[in-house]
Amino acid sequence: VAMWIVIASGFSMAIAAAFCGIGQSRVASAACEGMARNPGAADAIRLAMILGLVFIETLALFTLAIVFAKVTY
Repeated sequence: VAMWIVIASGFSMAIAAAFCGIGQSRVASAACEGMARNPGAADAIRLAMILGLVFIETLALFTLAIVFAKVTY
């Protein structure tokens, strides 16, 4: 059973990292497009982009914490 937990943890981390990368690229793309369309709102868009990137990266960190908790348990 312990071997399957380690394998499932690896897959879950890989999936979380992949979707975080996709999400971060979409956020950056949308922010660049928004700043190009409205340069006056660049500061607000940049702040929203950074906040969105933090939330997306938190998904990967939470997944990593759960992986460590399951593997060491």
